Amino acid sequence: MLSEPLEADELVKNYLKADLHEGEAAAIAQADYKQAILLLDEEKGYKRATAMQLTVIRTANLLNLLKIAGAITSVRPYYDKLEKTGFYLKAKVRQQLLAEVGEE
Repeated sequence: MLSEPLEADELVKNYLKADLHEGEAAAIAQADYKQAILLLDEEKGYKRATAMQLTVIRTANLLNLLKIAGAITSVRPYYDKLEKTGFYLKAKVRQQLLAEVGEE
């Protein structure tokens, strides 16, 4: 039997929906409610979550952490796949992230 989904603080969620998309607002509100780490890439939502002093990680940084931990051997193919699906990563940022894990 599946348990009921956790309810985020609806007041926080509704406040965040004033200038964020519904999904981002819900994710941030839930992370705030549970004091959980949040995986978020969209700039506006990222800034809001960090302003709320939440722990936020971006997808590319998570991939780098996975390589450092030895869970994956290379991040470059994942970056390539993300970009093919419309994920935007500035060339300078991509280069810096690749350099951090020795794939420049």
